[in-house]
Amino acid sequence: MALVLKESDWHGTLKDASAQHYKLIIIVGSAGTGKTAMLHDVIKDYNVSTINMGEELSRALMATPLGLRPIKAEDTAEKLILDAPTAQVAIDNIEILFEPPMELNPLAFLKRLSQSKTIIVTWTGNYSNNTLTYGTLDHPASQEFPLTAQDTFHIIDTTDFS
Repeated sequence: MALVLKESDWHGTLKDASAQHYKLIIIVGSAGTGKTAMLHDVIKDYNVSTINMGEELSRALMATPLGLRPIKAEDTAEKLILDAPTAQVAIDNIEILFEPPMELNPLAFLKRLSQSKTIIVTWTGNYSNNTLTYGTLDHPASQEFPLTAQDTFHIIDTTDFS
């Protein structure tokens, strides 16, 4: 089951995450709760590459015809992450991964890639009752992800820090 952290001890969290099957750390919270600031804390003190997924994936897909974007989106996002020069990658602004035209399952995508690199990602939403939710229920791209015992990654809920 996901390990929900009550404090952000980056040294211990990165060390523990790097030893797991899913080397994934999700910083979850609603808008304005400090997710990006927390991400910048780890970036400044550790050897972590940074990806602004919204900006970089949009740029990479700009010349791709609209009908082909869902086909290329996952491969392009995967290349952005796997080509990062460090073993630890911080990803911000992942909203584009949830957009219906991309046809992605963002959590499955991040879990799969976190088997190769430690991924620290901001996630706008909440974690409650073993369910990770993206967005708010009234948002058109809102999604719920019930977690299972196999979901052995880290969650840092920024509502515990606000």
